[in-house]
Amino acid sequence: MLVGTKLIERDLATAPGCDRYATVVTGPKEVWTLSIWRDPQEMRSFMRTRTHAGIMWNQPAWLECYWGMRWSPGAAQAGRWEGREWSFPSAASGEDDSAEAPLPALWMEAALGQTVPVERRALAGAIGATYRVKAPPWRVPAALRDLRRLRRWAGADPDALTVSLGLGTRGALCLLVIMGSPEGARRLQEAAAHAHLLERWRELVWWSTWEAESEFGQWKSRRLREGQLHDAPLLLDVALPVHPAAAGEARGALGARLGARDSASLHTLMLVTTELVTNSVRHAGLAANDRIGLQVRSRDDWIRVDVVDRGRRFVPHVPTVRDIEESSGRGLLFLDRMVERWGISQHAAGRRHWFELRVPLEGLGEP
Repeated sequence: MLVGTKLIERDLATAPGCDRYATVVTGPKEVWTLSIWRDPQEMRSFMRTRTHAGIMWNQPAWLECYWGMRWSPGAAQAGRWEGREWSFPSAASGEDDSAEAPLPALWMEAALGQTVPVERRALAGAIGATYRVKAPPWRVPAALRDLRRLRRWAGADPDALTVSLGLGTRGALCLLVIMGSPEGARRLQEAAAHAHLLERWRELVWWSTWEAESEFGQWKSRRLREGQLHDAPLLLDVALPVHPAAAGEARGALGARLGARDSASLHTLMLVTTELVTNSVRHAGLAANDRIGLQVRSRDDWIRVDVVDRGRRFVPHVPTVRDIEESSGRGLLFLDRMVERWGISQHAAGRRHWFELRVPLEGLGEP
């Protein structure tokens, strides 16, 4: 794998459209590569090259897990890479590549012909941050201490998903942090260890935040596109009838189990759940003896709701605002507007709608 990684690094050095790259070895069994591209089409072409495609073909035999994420530049960045100030023009201008042809597996068609990236919704809330310090040899131990201090701080944050520190290309030290919420990313930027790193290393450090767009593979059995709470402890698991009363039963079950939560957030959670259950009753084509599954999971002050049915496959549409007065079809609109993370998975046995929402305990943080 290390030989393959070096071959990829060689190709990245001459790849059109690749602005920066770094291969980072974090231990005897883990390596990751950061590559930054000016042109998404060039990135896709590179992924089809012989070396990269060959590693993708062999990775099931070589590796315990293989994970990749496409990111767009975040709002915050600072410092220098190889002594040169460097930033993302698109981050400042607000430009994006949303005009690209949609990928059928990742996109939905909205009511007015707009495209809504389903996977980006599922990944919403995942914020990445990368740090790169290129210090002279005699200062490497001090830089490593500062990065380890920041890694410990980030890893202790309740919203931390992944923290990885290693030795990168040309002897640079690289740290990857993935937070599960914008609040976690904001705490990282406000941390004393973050400020100390930027202040002390000035010309030798570069860092940037990233917003998740799409994901493939898995990192140690974790897939962010399945949501961040898919493996959280189960609080509620009930089967609802295919009947108009199902929505009321769902609200009753949620209220009985989550009554100690913040009332405003709980209202939002019940509203979205009601719409999804109602959609299953009215539009999934279920038989009278079928059941609609309602599962609730929780970790810290986050709640995840899954609505599962054996309904027919469909092409989902996100209604427009003018459709809000209609009596049906509002479920995906509420998902899109009222929760941070959501997704839809369809398979031979049926379909699963899920969403994740921060619902604090009542009075959380009060003395």
